[in-house]
Amino acid sequence: MERGASADEEMLASFNKVKAIYRSQGSFFNFEARKVKELGDLLTQLKVNAPPMLAVIKADGTVAQLYTGWIGQKVMEQVVANALRDQ
Repeated sequence: MERGASADEEMLASFNKVKAIYRSQGSFFNFEARKVKELGDLLTQLKVNAPPMLAVIKADGTVAQLYTGWIGQKVMEQVVANALRDQ
């Protein structure tokens, strides 16, 4: 399992690649924070202890998929593709 800033940067790069592929089909947002408290109540709302995480949220506001910890680009792309297909 990868850890640290380089892994975080890799996950963000993967997110940006997936976003570029699917941006015409959905909305994508990323939040970066140096300290967890900078995320406000986002972690509480998603019932997550700490980032990194990927939350796929449907148009009605419900969470379709929630991954905590580091995930690679292939998994991220599949999760997004599945969510868009199930709209």
